Amino acid sequence: MSPETTSRSVSGRPGWRVDTATSWSPLHGSLFCATYLDLLPCSLFYQTTLLLQGEGLLFCVSATDFIAAAERLWLNGNVSSTFGASIIMTLIQPFVTEVNFESGAFTPRRGVYQRRLSDMAGMYADRDEAARILAGEGDRLIYEVHTVELPVEEGQIPHCTTRILPGTIGGECHMTKGHYHARREQGEVYFGLSGRGMLLLQTADGNASELEMVAGSAAYVPPFWAHRTVNIGAEDFVFFSIWEARAGHDYGTIERDGFRKLVMLRDGEPAVVDNPKYG
Repeated sequence: MSPETTSRSVSGRPGWRVDTATSWSPLHGSLFCATYLDLLPCSLFYQTTLLLQGEGLLFCVSATDFIAAAERLWLNGNVSSTFGASIIMTLIQPFVTEVNFESGAFTPRRGVYQRRLSDMAGMYADRDEAARILAGEGDRLIYEVHTVELPVEEGQIPHCTTRILPGTIGGECHMTKGHYHARREQGEVYFGLSGRGMLLLQTADGNASELEMVAGSAAYVPPFWAHRTVNIGAEDFVFFSIWEARAGHDYGTIERDGFRKLVMLRDGEPAVVDNPKYG
């Protein structure tokens, strides 16, 4: 199929013209659409790709939305040279997941993974005690995650529950591994479902914070803050989390450096102390 080209002006924007070229590729089963927005002396380029694969449809924002974004850039004085964008997203059917607040389990069952002591023995301050527990008691379960996995694309919102079992390793409360986001500029929201927990946060330049969480608590993790969740109660601590799909997870930095703060159980109550092995 030869390209079909259309041209139109932009209402209220003298001198603006949109040229669109569309072509169908039988070989790849794809519909290619290229849109050029001429803002003399600048030219903005926007390309979309529609892929038809079975019942799935990959799509991107419309040319109208692109023009609106271009207008904002133009009005803010941010258009000074050629600007390019290519956004491809997967069209997913809406769905609902039932969440058990006590266990964190999803219905229907979706992705599940567990972290046992052997997965994170080196992350506890008292590594000798961790080794003794592994040799004697065995590989105890520390926490479990039920997750809805979605494509790593702009606009997708993955979500999960985490259940941290009660207990301590050398007096240090059970916890998650903790991580920065691979894209440090992305935030996250945690919502307490049951039990009692604490959210430890830190930045690379030395800031530290801790937030207690119970059922009904909504904790905001701002961009650039590493975060680790700790069970500070006698029952399972369960929370729900939601983040932007492209945020990613950087566990390596925490595995290497640890967290500045530890949460120890003293006389039945949590105490936040400095980590002597940090860094």
